[in-house]
Amino acid sequence: MSEDLNPVARNATFYRRLRRWRALAAKAQGGLCHHCRVVLAPPNSGVANACTADHLVALADGGRHCRANVVAACFACNNARGSEKARAAAQARLSARKRPGADGPRERVL
Repeated sequence: MSEDLNPVARNATFYRRLRRWRALAAKAQGGLCHHCRVVLAPPNSGVANACTADHLVALADGGRHCRANVVAACFACNNARGSEKARAAAQARLSARKRPGADGPRERVL
């Protein structure tokens, strides 16, 4: 069904579902953050404990956009979790690079 929608309508549908799932998750969790258990503030309130929707398995990591993969998390935890993944990805890229001379000394050709 969503394949028939134009990109703008598909994006609106995505966020409408996410808002509904965030509300359901917050209610199921008793109004507490999934990660740190702090009491959640209303969404878009601009405070660190504002309620956000967090994908347990990120969409970028192959997670699905479904109700079972979404939990309510405070902004601080959701933001820290994203930063943690970004740091891990950057570290993996750096360690994948070969440093000059890493494979031992080279013979000098005269």
